[in-house]
Amino acid sequence: MRIAIIAVIVAACAGLPGCREADPISRLEAQVRADPDSPQALVALGDAYMDAEMYHNAYVRYKQARDLSPTSGDALMGLARADDALGNVTDGLEAATAAVEALPDSVEALNLQADLLLQAGRPDEAAANYREVLAAEPSNRDALIGLPTAYLAAQKPAPAEEAARTAVRRLPDDADALLVLAQTLVLQDESAEAETHLRRAAELAPDDARPPFRLAELFIRDGRNLEEAAELARRSADLDAAEGVPASLAAVALQKLGRTQEALEILHEAALNYPRNIRLWLMMATMYRELGDEERAARAAAIALRFAPRRRPGPDPGSAGSAAGD
Repeated sequence: MRIAIIAVIVAACAGLPGCREADPISRLEAQVRADPDSPQALVALGDAYMDAEMYHNAYVRYKQARDLSPTSGDALMGLARADDALGNVTDGLEAATAAVEALPDSVEALNLQADLLLQAGRPDEAAANYREVLAAEPSNRDALIGLPTAYLAAQKPAPAEEAARTAVRRLPDDADALLVLAQTLVLQDESAEAETHLRRAAELAPDDARPPFRLAELFIRDGRNLEEAAELARRSADLDAAEGVPASLAAVALQKLGRTQEALEILHEAALNYPRNIRLWLMMATMYRELGDEERAARAAAIALRFAPRRRPGPDPGSAGSAAGD
């Protein structure tokens, strides 16, 4: 009877996605237990954890692999990816730099280092990496999209547009390429062409919240198509609430249309869902004040103040000065 029950449980589990995903991790964990000093086994387990979005576990295993084999490119790449996923940009960049040294011909390592350089606020160095990748692989997607992004971060709109146009020529049906080209065009007040590319990106990636959001931003900036802008912002919010940011954009469009009460309803719902987004409360306070409702305006402002980040108390400047003068 017990064997029959176990067989039923195993059969049921086999049909569940979670069970299928757990099997490789369990197998790889067993391999690491059997051979804990194998960098290859540790990296394989780290890769499985990364695929399962268990980033801290992946970091631990990659670090163990790196400690056992300091020049292992696979371990260093894994460690950099895990650091990136965990938001550890400085440590991730250090690991990615070591990975580039260990794997000098790896475009993947160069791209990863470039991504982390961008996050670290070093766009010119990131651009140099992307150019090196494209010299080796002219059709490399990450570098084609990364290069104009780096130029934009470096405030170089002309080379950004040129690089973005190259990306769209080589990746004509890639929504990310179209988005970055549209961004370069918006910065140069080429709204009509930017709109064309954003609409195409929305067609190519109907489940991506960014194209409708960027299109709504463009219309609001230009002061046109405000009804559509409000609808686009709402669609973006449905795809990705993004802590209330698309909802606030819809509210701006509605307010410009004179539909302040409707804008307030959207802001109120978003603020209740994301109370720590103080911009939502401040926008509500401003709109209520414009309507002459000082009580509600004060209430929204008070809530914004409650969630605003607090400054840590520092030393008294006067005391420091007195001490220096004594």
